[in-house]
Amino acid sequence: MTQAVTLFKTVKGVTPIKVGRRILISGLYWQVLPGSQNYMQEAKKIARRERERTQQALEVVLLRRHTDVVQAGFVVRGGRAKKGTVSLAAVAADSLGATFIAAFALPDGRFALAAALHNAIVPDSDGVFDAQEAQHKIQELWNSLSGSVSAGELVVYAPPELWADAKPVELADLIPNIRRSHRLRQRLTLNNHNLVTWVVWGVLLLAAASAWGLWEHHQARLAQERALARAQELERLRGQVGLSASDLSLMRPWTSQPAVLTLAQHCSDAIGQVPLTLDGWVLLNAQCSAKTASASFARTDGRTVRGFTQAAQRWRTGVGVQFSTDGDLGTLDWPMAMPAGGDDALAPLNVRSAAFMSWWQERLVPFETSTTTSTLAPGYAPPPNVQDPKLTAPHWKTLRWSIKSTPRNPTSLLADFNLPGIRLQEIGLAFGGNGELNWTLKGELYGE
Repeated sequence: MTQAVTLFKTVKGVTPIKVGRRILISGLYWQVLPGSQNYMQEAKKIARRERERTQQALEVVLLRRHTDVVQAGFVVRGGRAKKGTVSLAAVAADSLGATFIAAFALPDGRFALAAALHNAIVPDSDGVFDAQEAQHKIQELWNSLSGSVSAGELVVYAPPELWADAKPVELADLIPNIRRSHRLRQRLTLNNHNLVTWVVWGVLLLAAASAWGLWEHHQARLAQERALARAQELERLRGQVGLSASDLSLMRPWTSQPAVLTLAQHCSDAIGQVPLTLDGWVLLNAQCSAKTASASFARTDGRTVRGFTQAAQRWRTGVGVQFSTDGDLGTLDWPMAMPAGGDDALAPLNVRSAAFMSWWQERLVPFETSTTTSTLAPGYAPPPNVQDPKLTAPHWKTLRWSIKSTPRNPTSLLADFNLPGIRLQEIGLAFGGNGELNWTLKGELYGE
């Protein structure tokens, strides 16, 4: 039986929606709270730290607990979120699956949206939007979330006019799943720096800075090990194929590097499997190259290095685990293996760079390039008694390129990339100020 839906006036971003006898609230601002025995106390601490920077008062109306992550739902003081009403986003997150985007049609032509990633409500996704805004918001959420999950894991529930092939859903579908834990509670007034920012990310990033020295030392050790392995591999290949043309290919750095699409696929899959939390430690960022992948996590109150290590081994047996000297940053690393892309014939650098720049410009993706010194393939040593300069020194020019921020998953972004003489060398993932996912790409372009 269809239940009547009645809309109430939106006040300070909060919209009450009556479905049958229930009142659902749309428009809460969600933040992750550090772990402790008293989450309200943690919320107060966050507010005190940010009080000097804000003139806006917030009220905590719901604490949502899921496994090892606790989220607080806030409203601006004066917003229409009465005690005993129900959070629409919280009900949706416990009804529609671990990772989803949902848009519920409203009687006035607008849509109530909510989204979740690995059972956590996505910040700034909870609200009411008109049709055009809703369509744009769904696309924005899709671009941000699809890169951190496996294919088919992100499900969209929406009317077909907003998203093709979406699963249908109505507000009435949520009503049977309402629980006591979804009800809004007594308000606690707080001051906060930014209504839509995950404040915890800023706090945790400070911990990351203190551990940078340890991470650099660890990376240097890995680089030495990789250089030795490359030298041994080149010697093995030299014994198999002999000199001349094979040496010309071996000295070129792009020969042994994976093709662009190969690295994009392998690294996107590797980073997409990294959990947002491990035993309450929160993911800060992740990086991936042809030989190794890594992810950094920040400790929250009450969590331990022992618990993090055990959770990491359960997630991936044999993964390397390193900690900062103060124990507040944990870094995981594990090896990657990808096939070599092979030797690409050289072409004029200006022609190749023009094609490369045009490819990104056509897709409205900003990029940066810079010249850099050309070097021989790591570990390469010229054959004995060879005087040919083409076998003893670089005979090509190199441009370094980077994409500093894009919400799109690299696999989909580079799906039709087929330009020769270009290599993708590193992919990174980090969280923006509002909790959105930002991908970075780095690589090199070679020409003559």
